[in-house]
Amino acid sequence: MDHAMGVLTPWAFVPHLFLSHTDRMNFYQRAYNTYLSLYDVVIRHCLGTYIQSTDVPMRKIKLLLDAFAQLKQNVLWKYENRNLTKELPPNVKIYNWLPQNDIFAHPNVKLFISQGGIFSTQEAIYWGLPLLFIPFFGDQHRNAKKAVRAGYARLLMFDKMTSEDLVQNIQTLIDDPRYKREAMVASRLFRDNPIAPLKEATFWLEYVLRHKGAPHLKSHGAFMSLYQYLLLDVLGCTILFLILIISSMACVVVGIKRYCLRRRQVLEARRKELKRN
Repeated sequence: MDHAMGVLTPWAFVPHLFLSHTDRMNFYQRAYNTYLSLYDVVIRHCLGTYIQSTDVPMRKIKLLLDAFAQLKQNVLWKYENRNLTKELPPNVKIYNWLPQNDIFAHPNVKLFISQGGIFSTQEAIYWGLPLLFIPFFGDQHRNAKKAVRAGYARLLMFDKMTSEDLVQNIQTLIDDPRYKREAMVASRLFRDNPIAPLKEATFWLEYVLRHKGAPHLKSHGAFMSLYQYLLLDVLGCTILFLILIISSMACVVVGIKRYCLRRRQVLEARRKELKRN
């Protein structure tokens, strides 16, 4: 079972294939590692790919900055506009881009604030990071609620949150050891595979090449017509069946009503005839 997606893991599906696999750190990685080592605690904040930080209203940006300024921890923020540097608290650093997975791997990173995208969530789970979700749309709400139920995350609604809510939730996630403990449990489950994901991906790529595209593994849906794939024939039959049932019931009701009216007319005619006699 893929615990991040909540579905059975199909063949050749590697949940965390996108995670980087570095051997010797290059200069860029070493520089980030050195920078992160200067901090006791680091919080990573990112709103994802589809919702950029520059799309957030300025009043909410100020709310976030006010909350971050109250923290004793340092904050790394993926923010696409460098013009914000004048208003930054001293413990907040912004960057146009960050090597997210490499940062998550650093032991000083204690928390990830995310919109709840599946890939970012999986990366955080892999490294055993507690999460604070601020979801916007799509599967983000579902991912956030599943993580909250699992015990390694908390959830805030973007339109209702205040700076006090943000600070309180951040401190709770960092100070309460239960969240880190549950995050590590999820990480062990996520990592516990019979074969390393990169080796598994390599095996299936070579498998497909050996078997000339592996047509026996293709989904039957690939060979269906569009109306069959979308179940339009089933839907059409269902609608037709419902129409027939409703029409039959309507005919029965109308027939009973007409019978009752005729019966009533016959009885009234008999009464009038008896009165004449």
